[in-house]
Amino acid sequence: MCIDCDGQTLAEARKYEKPLVSLREKLLSFSTDADQESVLQLADLLDKALTVDPTKRLTPEGALDHPFVKLNQGRPLSP
Repeated sequence: MCIDCDGQTLAEARKYEKPLVSLREKLLSFSTDADQESVLQLADLLDKALTVDPTKRLTPEGALDHPFVKLNQGRPLSP
């Protein structure tokens, strides 16, 4: 049995796994046509990094290899 830091079992935590609002849809609603590829890749990165099940969650190495990180490597962050 896997228990997280709040004392919940993984099965108990899974009931919160599905968000009420799609992160992908919310991010796309704020993006321009030129930003859509980056926004879709960001949503994918966040979905994988925020997965409840630690065995399915993106690793730090996987995050560094993700297309969003590679696409934006060296680009300055805009305010």
